Amino acid sequence: MSDKKPEVELYKVLGLFAFTIILFSAYSFAPQTYSFFNFKVKQSKIKNFFTEPNKKPLVAAVDTTKEALEKKMKVDSTAQKFLFIGDSMLEYLRIRLNDYAKKNGHSVETVIWYSSSSLWYGTCDTLKHFIDKYEPTYVVVSLGANELFIKDIKTDRDTMVQHVINQIGDRKYLWVGPPNWKDDTGINDMIVEKAGKGHYFESKKLK
Repeated sequence: MSDKKPEVELYKVLGLFAFTIILFSAYSFAPQTYSFFNFKVKQSKIKNFFTEPNKKPLVAAVDTTKEALEKKMKVDSTAQKFLFIGDSMLEYLRIRLNDYAKKNGHSVETVIWYSSSSLWYGTCDTLKHFIDKYEPTYVVVSLGANELFIKDIKTDRDTMVQHVINQIGDRKYLWVGPPNWKDDTGINDMIVEKAGKGHYFESKKLK
């Protein structure tokens, strides 16, 4: 019995300590303070930890951030002249872009070069020719479907992809990536590296 006495005493101390914490925690939620023998018992600030009337909820903070971003990123609502150019993927993609443009007051000129690739567009001035002809405010390029399995494509087509982008100049543009049905050898990585994520739409994950 004597061996268990220190253990019992320890439990008593811990129990008393826990009771005191619970008592003061509950007292912090009391509507008023109390005094004993002219001694005013102050309330702890435990209540503030759980309530904090000035603390904004997380949702409000996120909404504020979203509003700030929306104000910073002004939407260009002016009518755009689209030049949609690339390979045979445009055959069906142009239908949806035309629907979008018609509904929102834009115009679209489509140029399809069947079986083309960055090799073809990247070694001539075809893109520049149509940019000069139609004077678009927004260029959409769809290329890469015919280059999914070319070996060493990053070194073979690197300068050609850059040439395509250079012809666009300072116009707004978007490069639509190929709709992979198998893993490619690097065409997607190469294009996004050259164009930048803000100018690239990745199609390979679409179903």
